[in-house]
Parts: sequence; structure tokens; C-alpha cells
Amino acid sequence: MHYKYTVYQTTGPNGTTVVHRQQEGVDITRLGEIDGVTYLCANAEIDLAAQPKQITLEQATLTLDEILTLRDQPYLSRKIEAIKQQASIDANKPVTVNGITYNGGDGSAAAINGAIGLANAKGLFVVTIWDINNVNAEYSLTEGMAIAAAIGEAYADVMYKRNEDIAALT
Repeated sequence: MHYKYTVYQTTGPNGTTVVHRQQEGVDITRLGEIDGVTYLCANAEIDLAAQPKQITLEQATLTLDEILTLRDQPYLSRKIEAIKQQASIDANKPVTVNGITYNGGDGSAAAINGAIGLANAKGLFVVTIWDINNVNAEYSLTEGMAIAAAIGEAYADVMYKRNEDIAALT
């Protein structure tokens, strides 16, 4: 959900700035500012009544131009980059299939698929795959495909979540 408000600010030696309040159980991200209006994104509904009386926080529907403007702002760019970096780490975590742990990531799934294709082209019925400890084992082509699919699915799940997290910000 997106929200917007104008920061309340007084000047002078005892100046005051009033911004939105964080809320228990709600992840609120400041997206940026356009023409003096601050935009937020929250993973749940914000209690508008619990906000400071000096600001008027309201739900907002962002236009494409606003989204593009906010995306170019440093804070949102850093938040998107942080999501991408964490996804890159998570996407390459080891994957356990039938009690055996393998290297994760799309490269691992692709390498296993390539080995299966090569074994199949040679007329073989087995493929050699190594686990995370570099211990080789032979598997039927069907078992190898299941291992590659599990690794690929784990990778895809992380990437889908990354895309959803980024889309939720904009």
C-alpha cells in the first residue's frame, strides 16, 4: 500500500520537523519525495489515526511518472539494490534433495542439465553429479532431472520473491 503526506516543519533556532510514525508490525519504507510530498510504501494498512496531528497521511495511487521519479531517488535505489543483493545471496544457497545437499543457484541447475543432456547424447542411462562436498555419485537421468529441477525451483522462488519485493516498493 502506498501513502503520501507533507512533512511538517517549522524554522528558527527551535525548529521542529514532524514525519510519519512507525507502527508495530508494519514495515514502512520511505520511497522519496516529489514536490514536497513524501511517499511511503507499507506491507500492511497504516493506522492513520495514530499519526501525528501535524501531518495528513493518506493512501496514494502512484502514477507511472511518480514511480519513475521515485525510482531515480537515492533512497529507493539503495533499497532496490539491497533487495537484489540479498536475493543474489539467497538464490545461491545450498539445496537439499532427498537428504543430500547440492550447490544452489541457476548455474548449478544448468550444469546438471548440461550433464544430463551430454549423458543422454552419449546414450548413457546415468549421470554423475557431485554434492556440496564434491562427492561424486551416479544417478539415473530421471533422478538427475529431479535434482536439477529442485535446485532451479529454489532459485526461481527467490527471484520471484525479489521481483515481488521490488514491485511492492513501486
